[in-house]
Formats: sequence, structure tokens, C-alpha cells
Amino acid sequence: MTKSSYSPQWISHPGETIRDAIKERKISKSELAKNLNQSLAKTDDLLKGIAHITETTAKLLASFLGASEQFWLEREKKYRGHLYRLADARNEDACDLWLRELPISEMTAWGWLKRRPSAGSQVDELLNFFGLPSPSAWKERYQHLSKCAAFRTSSTFAASVGATSVWLRKSEVEASQEECNSWDPDALVAQMSDLKKLSRVKSPTKFISSLKKICSSCGVAVSIIPAPKGCRASGATFFLSPEKAVVCLSFRYLSDDHFWFTFFHELGHLLLHGNKGVFIEGIDEQSQYESEANTFAANTVIPEKFKGEFRKLGSDPFLVLEFAKKLQISPGIVVGQLQHAKIIPQNVMNRLKVRYSWE
Repeated sequence: MTKSSYSPQWISHPGETIRDAIKERKISKSELAKNLNQSLAKTDDLLKGIAHITETTAKLLASFLGASEQFWLEREKKYRGHLYRLADARNEDACDLWLRELPISEMTAWGWLKRRPSAGSQVDELLNFFGLPSPSAWKERYQHLSKCAAFRTSSTFAASVGATSVWLRKSEVEASQEECNSWDPDALVAQMSDLKKLSRVKSPTKFISSLKKICSSCGVAVSIIPAPKGCRASGATFFLSPEKAVVCLSFRYLSDDHFWFTFFHELGHLLLHGNKGVFIEGIDEQSQYESEANTFAANTVIPEKFKGEFRKLGSDPFLVLEFAKKLQISPGIVVGQLQHAKIIPQNVMNRLKVRYSWE
């Protein structure tokens, strides 16, 4: 056998390495459990290779048994990757099916991916984009999307999940490159007034850098990423780490009222719901979390103490302009809220909205 053709069908799990280390040092299982801050049952699962080595576990293993935190994480990653590759090898059609689920043409057109001549090399390119070892790992990583009602009722279920996973991953990559202070919700609340003032700037090329700078000072990385065809999301929030939050916005909405309401809606998720998962606007809009984020956004752009005056604006553009100036927000936001509240029809005063042109 040559080195390039050899592909072993087994690999020892990280638990065996831990077992060898404690045996050599004459450490009991109960002592290991105590130092890892976990139960004996969970420690037993770890030694059997059932439980995964998380970042927290890796840090504790490095402190107690030696080697680096990165060593333990890599040991875990290689083992799980091997399991995924074996699973995919048993299903010859898995990779071809995966390729059909993803918007490869748009990804290559936008420079996110290189077009490769063979299916195998294209799969490798995609795995590099996602930072994952196999298509099975991708399905596990993005399985939460498959549970969304909006996808389950879609006639293009697979393509919708694939396109949304690409959009989220691109957001994650860009956000990871953004330099931010540590997540500080109090600082973000204190910056709301300045963020609202940016809505009065008519060109994204003039306000985006300021928006990102303000948010990064509070521990929030903002990414504005075009959504591939099939991705219905207009915004999303998640945490890359306990210290770094992410807000991603798409180009789906082109008017200022939609853009800014979505932006404050996403900030609402961060401030109200924290690190409870990935929140994607445009997919599960009927959930309690979405309703709470909508209320937060509405009360942010037009605070409760101004609601009475807001309801009396009617369809007078001069009153709307004065009201928007008083609140230091764009007139388009006021018009959008009047339309949403059914105070004015959807076709009234749309000329006060600013249409964005994205580069």
C-alpha cells in the first residue's frame, strides 16, 4: 500500500488518551471528575469517547493533565472528523446530494468559493469554506435550520437550508475578523441614541463604518452580507463566544425603514435573549422571541412617551418630518411605523423613505 491510498477504518478516541494519562499518573476516575467539575457519569462518557471535549473541558484537561488546550481540541476534532468521513464513505451519494443543496454558482460569482472541476474537489472546497470535516458534520452543524417551520413548508426545503447556512457561515467568518471590545450590554444601551441618529444619513457608504465602530466598542461585530437565492433571512444574531456577539444583515430590504427596524430588532435579541441560540429574522417570525424583539425595536425607534404624539401625525408629511427631527431618526422609519400601525395606508408617504443602493 502507498501512503496516499492508505485510509484506516479506525482511530482511537480522545478518551483513550485521557485514560492513558491518568493511569500513568495514578489518578482515579473520581479525582479526574472533581478536577473537570463534572459528574462521574459524564467523566465515564468522556473516557469512553461518547462525550465531546469542549473548550471548557480542554482548558481543564490542559491544566490538570498537561499538554495544551489546543492539543485536546485538535484530538477531539480529528476523531470526530474521522467518524464523519467514515459515515459519508458508506453513502456514495451523500456528497453529490450536498452539492445540489448549496448555491455554488452565487458563491463563486461573489468570490466566496473557487469553482473546481470535479465533485470531490468541489466538496473539499466547500468543507474548507464551512471549516468542517464532512457533509455529515455540516448537517449536524446546521440541523437547527431544518426545524424551522418556514423551511418545512417550503417547496425548496434543501436549497433554502443550504443557502441560509452559507449566509450564516459567511457572516461568522467576517465577524471573526472584526476587532471588538468584550460584549457589554450596558454600553450598547448607552449608544442607542447615537445609533438612531445614523438612520438620518442617507447613504450606507457613509453610515456603515460608523455603525460598525459603535457596535464593536460594545462587543458586537456587524456583518452586512448579501443573501443567496433561497435564503429568506433579513437579519440574524448569534454569539461567536461569550465575549463577542454578532449581528448580520442582508440586502433583502432596500428602504431605510426596513433596514433600521431590522437592525434594532437584532439588537433586541442580543439585549433581551443573550446567548440562547441563533435568531434569524424572516424564518420563525411567530415565535415569542421574535415578538419581543419586534416590541423592543418599535419602542427604540419611537419611545413610549412619544406614542401619543405619533398616533396623531396622520398623513401630514410636514408633521412627520418635524416628528422625525425631534426624535433624531429618519422620516422613513416614522412612515414605516405609521403604515405598520395602520394609521396610514401602505402607499402613502413612501417618498419620505430612502432607497438604499448597496455596493
